Amino acid sequence: DGELVRGKKASSVYVIEDGQRRPITSEADFNELGYEWKNVVTLPDRVIEAYTLGPVVRPHAPLELEEDTVARVAISSAL
Repeated sequence: DGELVRGKKASSVYVIEDGQRRPITSEADFNELGYEWKNVVTLPDRVIEAYTLGPVVRPHAPLELEEDTVARVAISSAL
C-alpha cells in the first residue's frame, strides 16, 4: 500500500491502496500531497489495469464523521 505507479503508455499516476489504484488528478495535487516524482514506479499497463479503479486522491479530503459524532457536536454547540 502507498506505492506510486504509472503505466508505460499512460501519463496518469496512481496510489495503490487497499487493492485499488487511486488516481492523482493533477501535478499540483501530487506535490501538495508531498509525493516525490522519483518514487513513481513505471509498470506495464496491464498490471496497472488489474487493480480496481478507486476514488481520486485529494490533498484535502472532506472530513467524514460518524452520525453520533455529528449529533454530539450539535448538542454541545447548543449548550
